[in-house]
This record gives sequence, C-alpha cells and structure tokens, in this order.
Amino acid sequence: IEDLTEHPWAGLPAIITLFAEDAGGHIGRSEPLDAIIPARPFSDPMAKALVEERRAMASSLAEARPALQRLRAVTAYPEDWFGDAMRPYLIVRTAMRRLAYALDEGREGAEIGSVMDLLWRAALLIEEGDLASAAERLRRAQERLSDAIERGAESDEISRLMDELRQAMNDYIQEM
Repeated sequence: IEDLTEHPWAGLPAIITLFAEDAGGHIGRSEPLDAIIPARPFSDPMAKALVEERRAMASSLAEARPALQRLRAVTAYPEDWFGDAMRPYLIVRTAMRRLAYALDEGREGAEIGSVMDLLWRAALLIEEGDLASAAERLRRAQERLSDAIERGAESDEISRLMDELRQAMNDYIQEM
C-alpha cells in the first residue's frame, strides 16, 4: 500500500494500469482505469494555498519564480495569514530562502523537492497543529518497541521503550 496523499499531484486525474510479472518472465496487465490520485483534504485557506504552490512547482520548474513571488506576498504580513502560528511561518520562509538561492544559482531543479517538502510540513502544521508530528512520534515509538520485541531485547530496554510509547500516546491524545 502506497500513501500518495503527500505527492504534489495528489487530487489530480490519472490513468492506472497494473502490471504483474511471474517467475517465468510472463507479464500480465490490466485494462487502463481512470482514477483520481487520493488527496488529503485541507480546510485552512493558507494550508490549501501552500499545497497549490507545491502542485504548481511540481508541474513546471517555470512556476518556481511566480510561486516565490506569491509566497513573498502572503508572508509579508504573517499575522494576517499565520496568526500566532510562527513555526509554519518560519518553515515557509525557509522554503522561500532555499528557493530564492536556487533560482539565483540556476539550481531550482535540485532544490525543488526539498522546498515542496517544507511547504507540505508547513501546510500540515497549519491544518493540524502538532497532531501530525505527534502521530509520527507515536508511529516511530511503536516501531522501535516492535523491533525490540522481535529481536528479543532485554527487559530494561523494552520497559524504556514502553515508557516512550506511553508518552508518545499521551502526546498524541493531548494534541487531538
């Protein structure tokens, strides 16, 4: 299962064709199917705008400079668009600076991925607060505990990882 909701093309139409190859090298394929790439819904207007800027830059590198100008416009008065949420504002400013340096040096192709990642993180923070990072910490704590149990770790390590998991769960519940 692949989660495509973070992909810049999420929400756009696509044609899906499944291919399968057996051990003998025979290939089978399905009929093409029209579908919409699953997208994560955003309700906050600024989060939606950041996701749209990502999509614009993913569709064409020529959109990088206009996207930078639009980001400069919305960050000129951060209190109007970000309110008290300074962390997403700073992430957007970091993305803008990276993009500006890349455009000045002709390296936008190399930097566009990291800029889009930063804009996604900012959109999630605006939309969810720290819920997304709390969920990620919870997922990592679960994985670490599961790995420790599978490899037969000492009881003190498992106890420590259980405490970490409990704390991550409490943080997640608090954010919800």
